[in-house]
Amino acid sequence: MKKIIILSLILFAIISEGKAQHTYTIDGQLGSDKQGFIILDYYKNGVYMRDSAQVHNGKFKFRGTYIDPIYATLDLNPNHNYVTPDKVKPADQAKFFIDGPMKVNSNSELKESSIKGGKTQADYLVRDASYKPLNAKLAILSEEMRPLYKDKNVEAMKPIQAQIGELLKQAQKIDSAFIHEHPDSYVAFDIWRSKHIKSTVKPEWSNEFDRFSKGIRSTQEGSLMAEKIARAHQLVTNKTAPPFTLKDLSDKNVSLSDFKGKNVLLIFWFRQFIPFETFSLYARRTQKRLKDKNTVMLGISYDDQEAWRGMAMSEFPGWIHLNAAKEKISPTVMGPTATAYGIYSYAHLPSAYFIGPDGKFLTDRINLNDNELGLKLEKLVK
Repeated sequence: MKKIIILSLILFAIISEGKAQHTYTIDGQLGSDKQGFIILDYYKNGVYMRDSAQVHNGKFKFRGTYIDPIYATLDLNPNHNYVTPDKVKPADQAKFFIDGPMKVNSNSELKESSIKGGKTQADYLVRDASYKPLNAKLAILSEEMRPLYKDKNVEAMKPIQAQIGELLKQAQKIDSAFIHEHPDSYVAFDIWRSKHIKSTVKPEWSNEFDRFSKGIRSTQEGSLMAEKIARAHQLVTNKTAPPFTLKDLSDKNVSLSDFKGKNVLLIFWFRQFIPFETFSLYARRTQKRLKDKNTVMLGISYDDQEAWRGMAMSEFPGWIHLNAAKEKISPTVMGPTATAYGIYSYAHLPSAYFIGPDGKFLTDRINLNDNELGLKLEKLVK
């Protein structure tokens, strides 16, 4: 068995401490004619992992450890070569939750297998059953799309795409109902968490999160979410902004406390996002509005040092420029300064806060994609 760790990060180090490790096994028996190899993909503690095992006469086995149940995919003899959508063959895959000893059984293909495990997998099968009618319709529509895609018949694809859109709306309703009806299910929590994973954590998530059972909220992922929501409650109007100290363009230490008595528009950013040009335009307009309003434009960049030094002053002259690139561990572990402000990945950049002379937030997190931002902030200036 070969194990490859694709991405290394340590965000869960503290949360994981004290959480019980469990052992899982996956015993598989497919059709006796199945040979080759099988891939197991999953995320473990925020780390994307991949295992592979030999398949001999349909038999295979995996073994590992976990803390929370793990949503995983098995893929039999996957095709790693690029093919266009009109030529792609349906993958022989199975999706499931690892939550202890697992049994995978099929008389033929992997995708036809039954997978049994613990409570989480049983819950997943309930949810999966509710999806089967939608998946059947989606499979038909996908087949209808293949020749149209090949012929680049855009007009003929539009009504099919509209039907697919309707199926996706139905899927959202199914998920919402499942979450509401299963407060003690890790599957329900995982669905809810996944819907929010790219969004900025908001204090109002507390109401939804608290509907889950104590057991779910005490899991590793539950504890991490509780921590993020608690932090979000501190990043709102009239709360004190978290302190930090970073290097400026002259390699001097600059702290937030250095600007006591001034308003601070604090912007976390990096160059490689779309649409940077719109962000840059609105930021400069806002800076012009606040020019004579006792306000400091304080930027924290996550670009590497060389690129940052070359672009900071040319893109945003008049700002005080700091850099936190050395803090980041990966694109999804941004380091202590970003974390203190509820920024957990590049997906949350750019982000901004407006801080008053007393060091407290004058408003909640700012929407930078707003042509009227300068006017709105001008009204808050003290």
